[in-house]
Amino acid sequence: MYEKLKETVHYILAGCKDKPNVGKVVLFKLLYFSDFNFYKKHYEPITGTNYRKLDFGPAPQKEQIDPALRELEKEGKIKISVSELDGSYKFKILKEPEIKILSKEEIEVIDRVIERLGHCNASEISKISHLDTPWQVTPKNKIIKYDLVFYRDEEVVIQVE
Repeated sequence: MYEKLKETVHYILAGCKDKPNVGKVVLFKLLYFSDFNFYKKHYEPITGTNYRKLDFGPAPQKEQIDPALRELEKEGKIKISVSELDGSYKFKILKEPEIKILSKEEIEVIDRVIERLGHCNASEISKISHLDTPWQVTPKNKIIKYDLVFYRDEEVVIQVE
């Protein structure tokens, strides 16, 4: 699943390469909505990543996402820069992703998430994630269960699916 996480992250970042708003927060929410939307349709996530309920919304576990980002950079696929002013992350695509693991159905869901939410800044996409039932009902800092996506409010469905 680790290689699939890397490919998914690379694909999302490539799909957002012309969007200056995509830092870590936006990336994490796009990844979350891709996994949870796919789970709702196919009863399995794309990446299998665990997401925690954090103050700014769901985020993949550091133990899973940080090594994936570092490895993508080490492989020369992305460049990560961190602002000295506010600690915000920016990503630059150095190589287009080679799709070896993602299925057509997974790509369709990811593309739809990017289309629906890729324009959002960190604050906007965090607010949307705070409306999502899985995030709302999970205790702070705990793992969000994928099955909770089946209880998603219609208001959120309209925005993210």
